[in-house]
Parts: sequence; C-alpha cells; structure tokens
Amino acid sequence: MLRSKPAASAAAIIAGAALALSPAWAQPAPTSAPAPAEAASAEAAISVAESLSAAFRHASSVALRSVVQIRSSQVVQRQVTDPRIDPFGMGIGPRRTQELERRGLGSGFVVSEDGYIITNNHVIADATRLVVVFSDDFEIEAKLVGADPLTDLAVIRIDPAEASGRLVAAKIGDSNGVQVGDWVLAVGSPLELDETVTAGIISATGRRQGIIRDRRRQGYESFLQTDAAINPGNSGGPLVNLRGEVIGINTAIKSTSGGSVGLGFAIPTAIAKNVVDQIIETGQVQRGYLGVQIGTFTPDAAALLGHTDTTVRGAVVTFVEPGSPADEAGMEANDVITEINGVAVRDADDLRLQIAGVRPGQTTVVKALRHEERMTFEVRVGDQRAADAGAPALQEALRTFGFAYAAPEAEALARLRGLPAHLRRGGAAVTRVEDEGPAADAGFEVGDIVLAINNLRVDSPETLGSLLARARGGMRLEFTVATGDGVLQTKVLRVPDRRNR
Repeated sequence: MLRSKPAASAAAIIAGAALALSPAWAQPAPTSAPAPAEAASAEAAISVAESLSAAFRHASSVALRSVVQIRSSQVVQRQVTDPRIDPFGMGIGPRRTQELERRGLGSGFVVSEDGYIITNNHVIADATRLVVVFSDDFEIEAKLVGADPLTDLAVIRIDPAEASGRLVAAKIGDSNGVQVGDWVLAVGSPLELDETVTAGIISATGRRQGIIRDRRRQGYESFLQTDAAINPGNSGGPLVNLRGEVIGINTAIKSTSGGSVGLGFAIPTAIAKNVVDQIIETGQVQRGYLGVQIGTFTPDAAALLGHTDTTVRGAVVTFVEPGSPADEAGMEANDVITEINGVAVRDADDLRLQIAGVRPGQTTVVKALRHEERMTFEVRVGDQRAADAGAPALQEALRTFGFAYAAPEAEALARLRGLPAHLRRGGAAVTRVEDEGPAADAGFEVGDIVLAINNLRVDSPETLGSLLARARGGMRLEFTVATGDGVLQTKVLRVPDRRNR
C-alpha cells in the first residue's frame, strides 16, 4: 500500500529548497579574474577547437547525404523433425524441410545518381533479397551488379526513378595522399543505429591482416587503420576526411570482444576505384598477371645474391613462368623488382597488389636490379583468369604427389597466430592424403597447412600448385608445415621419377 509522506517532511524539503535559493546561498564564490594573457590563450585554444568542430560538422553533413543502410536476407533450408514425436530434438521420427530467413545489416554509400551503391561483399554475400534504407526511412529493393570476394567489395543498384531524388553521389578522395595522424570520420549504421558518425585518426596505412580471401586464394589487402569506432553494421560505409571525401570503405575490426577497441580497417579508395569501375562497366573484375614467383627482398636475400646495398626494398623473382609476360619481356630469376609504373615496390605483397590493379593488355614499365645493374622492362600484362585456366596441370601434380589441398578455413588459420609473422598469412591446407604415395611416406596428415617449400613462401593454394607443377623428378622438397595442433614441422618429400617426361 502506498502511503503519503508526513507533512513535516514535506515542509522540511520546501524549507531546504528555500534555503538553497536564498540570496546568501545564490551568490557565486568570489574568484579572481584570469590574467589577460591567460584569457587570450584560452580564447585562442577555444577558437581552434571550434574550428575543428566546424570541420567535423561539415564533413558529417557532406558524407551523410550519400550514406544508406543495407538490409540483407537469405532463405535457408534445414531438416527438422515433428516436435510432437521428437519434443527434445533428438532426431527421432520423419524429417521435413523448414525454411528460415537469416537477416543481416550493413552500410553503403551512393557513388552515382544512376543508382549505384558501394558496400562490402560480406554484407551482401548469399543474400536472396537486398533492401536499401535512406535517412528518411524510405526503403527500396536493390539488385546485385557484381561482387569481388578478393577485395571484399560489391556494387548494388537501385532504380533511380523510384528513389525520387534521394541519390546524392559521394565525393571520392585520393587515399594515396592519406598520412598517419590525419583526422577521419567513420559513417554508417553500427548496431542498427543509422546515421552514426564517429571520429578518429589514421593510425597506420598499408596494413595486411590476411582476412580477405575466397575459397581458392588469398585476397588483396592494404588497409587504412583507424581508431574511429567501427562496429558490426558499419561494414560498407565510408571513411571520410575532413572535407567529407571518401578515402576508404569500412570493412573490419580487430577485437577480443566483438566491438570496437580502436582497431578498425578500411579498404582505401585507391584499391576500390579500379574494382568498382570494372564491376559497373562489366559486372566482373579482371586482374593483371606477370607470371613470376616472388619473395620479399630482405637484407639476407641481398647478401645471398651478392648485393652490397642491403637497404634496397622490393620483390625478388624466384621463378619465371615459361611463356609468361615476364618471360617474354626478358625477366629472369633473381631479378629484384623495385618499381611498377614509377611506384616503388615495398615487398612481395605490394608487388602482387600492384600487378593485380593493372588491366590485362596494358603495357607496364617494370624497373629491377640484376646483379645490382638497373634494368627496365616493358611488360604487356596478361590476364590472371587465363593463367588460372592452367589448373588441369595442377591437378596432375596433385595426383602425382598423393595429396589434395585447398584454402585453409578460418579455424585453421587461427592456429598460425603463434608462428613468425611471415608465416601467418595464407598457406594451403591438406584435405586428403592417399594411403600409398609420396605425401604419406613423408608423414603428411589431413589438416596440415603448407606454408613454404624450400623456403619459398606458400601464400595460397595456387602458389603451392604452381611450385609442385614445376618440380622435377628426383628433386628434394622441404615443406614447412603447421600441423593440426599448431606445431611447425619440416616434412621432406622427393619428387617421383615418373614426373620426368
């Protein structure tokens, strides 16, 4: 039962309030006036802070005009039993098919008044229905134009006539000019909170995390790292500079909790532009092909090759594919590639990324060192897809060695965390070992991850297949392998003589 307070208590409260408002108590405590110099300094600092706030407001307003929320749904089927016969879900009795709808949420931004919208591939992957939601809650269905799992980018499109003037194309900036310390804003719909803007700086550039891949190969990464808060739902939204220009596409976070801890990653527009343009033009992505096996040019590699300047950075060619674009241009093993079209090559991953960004058929200027002599090659870049068509030869090599392989699953890659940094990315997982064969004799087991052969890094199943295809009868191959329990081992296999033909 509720009871009223005694009148005396109410009076005491009123009296206390009156005391608090009496003139004696209402007077502020006497303070000394700030010195003129201190006041001027504070005013100057406040003015600078207000200018930064104004820049944030401007960038936010510019970016928000183009940002949308993307809702995806996927119908999946599963086999269930009758709960009347099987109330505890033990799988008893006849089964029937039940359809379920899985829903996802991400972000995106308009890049054309024709209705094209950029987002992440993982936002729309396997979706049977896509809905774009604008800031005024207007909803419209979208169609997939094309996707590229190897960069985690996708383009969807809505009918511009139905959008009723809501399409405002984002301003695209140049991510190549981004520097560590630059202010940035992340815009999107984290945790279903649409039109959310968070601020931070560029923490690093050129980050590689080994998180983008498709079922067959490692993807292409060179992330912008930021401490602007990025959470689930931000994926596909823009990372913008203080002018409101898009310099990246928010894609991933690194976290032990599932939420932002200040380690966010965005795909730079320098990578996205080439991919998106191709998807809009043709619905697919073509990548350049040089036809070389490479490794990072380290000081140890420099000493091994007799180079006196160990400060040179680049990628050393370990093998040139016969008949490849590199071979036709005159490149040789042990050449050290230092530049592609005037852009410095930092390491093997950087070269791979740069060549992938060249359209097939284009002539590319490659600068290299051969025994410390400067060389220049004009290479007509090939098509990576055409090179991949050589897969039957890899299948033959697979049968010869007696084991099958594929791209490692995420759980398998997690076992590599304790290994040296250069061995943590990619690899090829052993999926089958024949009872009698070279692989079985060498001690290979299902679940092993091949990371290198004769100290040449294996960053994908394609690399492993290429190396195996080139091995000749009698050769001794030392496989650096991470076992199923995460132990690093060397397994030695001698190439069967039957490969000499």
